[in-house]
Amino acid sequence: MVSAFDLEGRVRGVYRQFSTAHLRTFVAIFVERLVRRSIEEPSPAVPDAVAVQKRV
Repeated sequence: MVSAFDLEGRVRGVYRQFSTAHLRTFVAIFVERLVRRSIEEPSPAVPDAVAVQKRV
């Protein structure tokens, strides 16, 4: 279970990682997937988008 405050922080953090993206069409989908993954992982830290992209 994740608090609303923590969830909002995760979403904002991931959106910041995509702030300079040239193609923004799928940013919302990427944010949702990265936040879900960060909730499912034992670490409370939001994953770095570059590191996650390497795994995808």
